[in-house]
Amino acid sequence: DNVQSVIDKMDRLLDTLLTEWEGSASEAYANKFAELRPSFVKGKELIDDIAMALDKTAEAVESTDTQIANQFSM
Repeated sequence: DNVQSVIDKMDRLLDTLLTEWEGSASEAYANKFAELRPSFVKGKELIDDIAMALDKTAEAVESTDTQIANQFSM
């Protein structure tokens, strides 16, 4: 879960940054991150879904290959 690790690290860095950075720029940055964070999470979910689909496809290809090989063995 590298993507989740990055999201978590960004959360921690923002928390640290906000303890040291004050003013309207700090608030604007925090607001923008809060606005974009759901997109990061959705992106991670999409990557997870694609990885699962690729795993299933690889399993199907392997199974089909085995079935074809077995037909030649008879």
